[in-house]
Amino acid sequence: MSASTLSFTNDGNLIIPREVLVHRRHITTITAVGIGGLVGEIDWQEKAFVINGVRRSWDEIRVKNSRLEFFKCSWTWGDIPTYKFEYQNHNKELVATPTTPNPAIIFTGYRPKAFHRHATEPASVQFPLGLNAYDEIERMFVLMAMVHSEVKKGDLEAAAAAAGGGGG
Repeated sequence: MSASTLSFTNDGNLIIPREVLVHRRHITTITAVGIGGLVGEIDWQEKAFVINGVRRSWDEIRVKNSRLEFFKCSWTWGDIPTYKFEYQNHNKELVATPTTPNPAIIFTGYRPKAFHRHATEPASVQFPLGLNAYDEIERMFVLMAMVHSEVKKGDLEAAAAAAGGGGG
């Protein structure tokens, strides 16, 4: 079985390898190192998230907006506040804003740089300071939704480029 594994710590940042966002996987596993051993999985074939053994399909946890607003949607997981996900800064950043007073979480996607000394910038997630405002499951859930959104965005961009509409 093809799988990718990510690990994140309680310092508020995560660097995501490019291959996780580019290549289709059967399962992407995310482990929380040093904070209780929480495990999350994105099951791409079954279209589901699994957090510590609790499985929920994307259809039951994602609220899509209209087709015209593809890059905007909301995700919810049990008692965790609903998060609105929206791309900003010319689709370079995915911002997850909770329905609670907690600050937003920012995902910056992988960016190739053809004419720079360092050819690429990896994807990263910045959880705001004061992480105790978020419990472990909430952080895991938001991270999984962000990785899902970025992979789907990449799929759409690749399909547009293959169809000749990728303008660059």
